[in-house]
Amino acid sequence: MPPKRKPTTHDKGKGHVSGSSSRTRHVAEPPNDGFIPRFRTDEIEECYTKTWASKVCHKERQVARDDFSHHLLERVIQHCGWHKVADAPHAAYPILVQEFFTNFNPDIDVPESPHRYKTWVRGRWIRFSPTMIDKYYGLTRTDLVPLPAPHKLDMALVARYLYGRDDVWPLATPRFMHDQLTRELRVLHIFVSSNINPTRQRTRFTEHRAILLHNLAQFRKIDLGAHIFEFIRELATAVDSQCSIHFSYLISGLCLTQGILLFPTEEADPPAALLNARSVENSETKIAARSGRVHAAPAMNAGEDYPDDDAPAPPPAPAASLDLSVQMAQLMAAHTEMGRAIDTIQGTILHIQQTQDVVLGDLRVVTGQVGDLQRADAMTQSNLRTFDYQYHQLHDQMSRIGSRMETLDENVARISGTLSGLSQPRASFPTSASAGPPPHPDLSASHLPPGST
Repeated sequence: MPPKRKPTTHDKGKGHVSGSSSRTRHVAEPPNDGFIPRFRTDEIEECYTKTWASKVCHKERQVARDDFSHHLLERVIQHCGWHKVADAPHAAYPILVQEFFTNFNPDIDVPESPHRYKTWVRGRWIRFSPTMIDKYYGLTRTDLVPLPAPHKLDMALVARYLYGRDDVWPLATPRFMHDQLTRELRVLHIFVSSNINPTRQRTRFTEHRAILLHNLAQFRKIDLGAHIFEFIRELATAVDSQCSIHFSYLISGLCLTQGILLFPTEEADPPAALLNARSVENSETKIAARSGRVHAAPAMNAGEDYPDDDAPAPPPAPAASLDLSVQMAQLMAAHTEMGRAIDTIQGTILHIQQTQDVVLGDLRVVTGQVGDLQRADAMTQSNLRTFDYQYHQLHDQMSRIGSRMETLDENVARISGTLSGLSQPRASFPTSASAGPPPHPDLSASHLPPGST
């Protein structure tokens, strides 16, 4: 037997072929044309050959939403805006997905990293972050509710809601059981186990998955982008070589929308099984068969005689046990519906309390604004009174000024009259040429003063 050959750089794009004719290649890889590098280093290429090339790429399941138009699953999809999460907008290319995980950037969430929220795919750094996942799915980061830890939540309440009955806590099994869920929650769990929080083991699940189911059934939006990002990061950096690959549709779509090229011979995987009413019925049948709730009628052995028609019929079996079973089933169903109704009422009460808190907060704000308006009104009234007082004072001053102006006008009139009288010329005797010279004064002795001659 010829020795096994280690792949070299000239073998990039070719499957790892062992020397033995009894072994085949791990995966049918397309030949590399030499221009598009597939791996950053030789060590990463060796890791791909030994680990990632043989992993199965699981795909998300497309939902036949018309089959669940009146179902809890459809209401959750509508409430969370998960329309593209329930569809398959892109095909899945397993080799591209395997290379994505092989070259995954281990420092993708390190703040100091020059390639933060980026990873390397076929010679290019592409963006991969919670925001990119939300953008791909068309989600908005509003009204998000963080998932509480199990120790911060009443798990008995969660178990009673998921199982639809009261006598479930503590659990009889180490983990929650899928076949013990109510029918609507089983359908929701199938969707979650393939498109939200994928797992190979759906029969049993942990408390964290139970809390996720409980939150979604209560119509609380989760941070799906951050949830899927952390899931893929842990999967890509895990040392467990047995884990499978998930989110093949999402990863292929993110790569293709950012310009990553496919090889000429690279083909897409067949689509995953459609999640529809028929697949749910088949799952229900398998669950019922495993739990012993479906019993086939016993066949007659070969050569066994058929019962004689003339023989007296055996007495009928007492129907009390059957009636009791039916009544118990009806009581359990009624109890389940009552439990759901109580949970719904509790959720409504919580919503009303939250709304009341918001209204009270708004009322306090409005009350404060009313107080501010009242204080402003009082200040305005005070300013108006001050203005009115000042106006009356100004009016009195104007009246006094008017009176003084009248007195001044009278004085000015008198002064003007006096000045007019002073400015008129004095009275003079008229003179004429015929009058002759004025008479001489009488200089007779009688008019002379004494002692004059």
